[in-house]
Amino acid sequence: MTPDWQIFCTVAAGVFGLLLGSFLNVCVYRIPRNISIVRPRSFCPHCERQIPWYDNLPLLSYANLKGRCRSCEEAIGVRYPLVELTTAVLFTGIAVRYGWTFLALKWALFESILVVLFCTDLEDRILPDELTLGGTVIGVIFAVFVMVPGSFGELLLVGSKAVWQSLFNAALGAMILAGPIWL
Repeated sequence: MTPDWQIFCTVAAGVFGLLLGSFLNVCVYRIPRNISIVRPRSFCPHCERQIPWYDNLPLLSYANLKGRCRSCEEAIGVRYPLVELTTAVLFTGIAVRYGWTFLALKWALFESILVVLFCTDLEDRILPDELTLGGTVIGVIFAVFVMVPGSFGELLLVGSKAVWQSLFNAALGAMILAGPIWL
């Protein structure tokens, strides 16, 4: 890959991270409140007025509006630009490390889910099933196509296909990481 193409891909990943970060903010607010993440369009949680597209540009609109709603002038939480910036930085790091690969897609989805889980846990003290259980299903699907490294699958499933070792490593990792939280 040429250096110019690498720079383009890295910048594109950062811009996509900003845009997706804006959507992740929608998820953080709406999922705990059982509001559709698709409709209605973005709205101010205080005055409930729809936000026009030009006031919904990641980071830029927050700075332009000085962190306030154009309609009611209530403060917009600092979480909104932080989530957008964090997602952009994470996606940029993924692009630098993995390029534009299936493995990069796996990490982008995983980190997106973690950002939403972190914020919903911080704000509402819940971990929504849509993300925990849905993330588990997505993780299992990815484990079939992208190898999950680990010695236990190789040691305990000697001679079996690599996909079974990958699935075993994914399940073991999920149990070890989620087990203490579940308990």
